[in-house]
Amino acid sequence: MSCDKYDPTSRGRWSTRSANRIVCAVVLMSAGLLGCSQNPNLTNQQATWQQQQQQQVQQYTAQLREAQRRANNLDVNNRDLHSQLAQSQQQLQRIAQENTLLKQRLNETATQLAQTLSAKQQSEKRVEVLEASVRQRGGASISANNSLRTSLPLPELQGVHVRRDGEVIRIAMPSDNLFLPGSAVLNGTGRPIIDQVATAVARMYPNQIIVIEGHTDNSPILGGPGSSNGQRSLAQAMSVDQECTSRHRMNERQLRVLGNGMASPIASNATTAGKAQNRRVEVAIYPETVSGVSVARQ
Repeated sequence: MSCDKYDPTSRGRWSTRSANRIVCAVVLMSAGLLGCSQNPNLTNQQATWQQQQQQQVQQYTAQLREAQRRANNLDVNNRDLHSQLAQSQQQLQRIAQENTLLKQRLNETATQLAQTLSAKQQSEKRVEVLEASVRQRGGASISANNSLRTSLPLPELQGVHVRRDGEVIRIAMPSDNLFLPGSAVLNGTGRPIIDQVATAVARMYPNQIIVIEGHTDNSPILGGPGSSNGQRSLAQAMSVDQECTSRHRMNERQLRVLGNGMASPIASNATTAGKAQNRRVEVAIYPETVSGVSVARQ
């Protein structure tokens, strides 16, 4: 049904044709409503249909509510799973970091162990060479002196540490007090310390085997002469040996020189004070005597 256009010449009124159409439509609608009200079968069918529709709507509503409840539960479970996944990822990350740190520590420990074993093997080889050279040098030979094993006296010295190491007496002189930093060159205070030790050793142990041992901490030494801990410790021990033989005329067949590097620490290298204690030159007096030694004194 199309509406007639407004006629501007009608001065605000609808046309007759449009009015007739409206009247007809009203009559037809009245007749239809009347016919529906006068047909009981049609009314019963409509009621049954409406009841069925209401039941279906109720079923759909119940199903929708159940679906919504399940969706909410799934959302909650999904959030829990995401939270657990995030926690698991954090734990895996922490475990990976701990594994990396453990691997680094294991590598460091393995490196330190290898260095210690190598230093120990070198020390053992030096001791073997030392013993062989003492036996062969100048016709001197080593002989055990059981009477002196427990009766070697301890010297009383200032500024150095004296201790018993089993049957051996050790006099430890701090390298920082003997040498210029990072070298084997004696400083101004080094010679008086060596003079005191050499005088006491020559007087108290005229026939014992005496080993001058150089020791360092575990700090790496880079470049220059004596570019390793072993070489640096040996050079420092040789400087002390030179002082003992040249200035105090101690017999060379008594003396031996050993560079232990960082193989024999007496304190922890984890602290500055411990490292300072490990940087030292030790004069080790053994109970064995060297026969055929004629000690020259001033």
